[in-house]
Amino acid sequence: MKNNSVTSLFKKLATIKSPSGSERDIANFIKGILEDNNILYFQDEVGNIIFRVGNIDAESILLSAHMDTVPPGDNINIEESDGFIQTDGTSILGADNKASIAAILDGILSVRNKINKNIEVVFTVEEETTFKGAMNLDISSLKSKKGYLFDRSAPVGTIVISAPYANEFVITINGKAAHAGSEPEKGNNSIVAAAKLLNLLPNGRVDTYTTFNVGKIAGGSAGNVVAEKTILSGDFRSIDKKNVDNLSVLLKNAIANVEKETETIIDLQEIPIVQGYSFKEDNKFLQETISIIRAQGLKPQNQVSCGASEANEYNARGIEVLNLGDGGESPHATNERIKITELIKLRDLIVKIIVD
Repeated sequence: MKNNSVTSLFKKLATIKSPSGSERDIANFIKGILEDNNILYFQDEVGNIIFRVGNIDAESILLSAHMDTVPPGDNINIEESDGFIQTDGTSILGADNKASIAAILDGILSVRNKINKNIEVVFTVEEETTFKGAMNLDISSLKSKKGYLFDRSAPVGTIVISAPYANEFVITINGKAAHAGSEPEKGNNSIVAAAKLLNLLPNGRVDTYTTFNVGKIAGGSAGNVVAEKTILSGDFRSIDKKNVDNLSVLLKNAIANVEKETETIIDLQEIPIVQGYSFKEDNKFLQETISIIRAQGLKPQNQVSCGASEANEYNARGIEVLNLGDGGESPHATNERIKITELIKLRDLIVKIIVD
């Protein structure tokens, strides 16, 4: 295998603009590679790319990554410095998650004739915004019962063994408008009710793996009008489902108390957005993965994450999926970068997974 092949491919992928919902150009680039190498693929209704290599009758392993990136992703200018690939600082790099796409493609093409497993590859769309690709993927079309997502910005060898359950919420507080100068007594200020509610809710880290956040607030219409409506939105999450359930009860109780105290009407929309998962230390697939990583001369590092990924969706739908480190640093930022040696390690780890 040539080490410069994976770096060259990654640089090409990184320069393709691919914001969530507009993945057509990068999808066409990937499809071109597959066509040039006579690899059959399928693109589903939402834009996911699915293909298989190896022995279809053998053990099936899923490999997955996402094609979309966050802004700012226009006019990406690639630079190399001190062994790192990065940008000129005016945009993200997109190693999240194009480094993994490059490593998967280059790894497969490098050892295609040696693959004796059924390798199923899924490149998804709109991971950064809604998990639309993973949520709309036809799981029944896959044979794999286990596999890997490569979407953790951490050193290669990192394994996310737990990820959170999470609920989103939108709270609408309905007060009563009135002229703030001539007859404020006739109004009922929804912003005041919102302040009382915020004082009853947790803020930030509740415990090591539990968080509660009100991330957005909007209310009122003008400085001389008693605020009629205020809307708050946010989420809470934990790797322990009981903690999420308890926070849900706390939120509802706080709303009921503020409604009674302020005589406002408060509507709550609460939606579970991801199911959490945890792999026990003695899980067979986890132990197999640790052995593979060690065989590559890498140090396995088990992590618990408070951030969700498409691995949440895969696990919820019946496929054991571990989210592995992709070697990237500072995702979603203009100082995002990846060490070339980490990119090569990632490609080589994927080769180990699909060949051994």
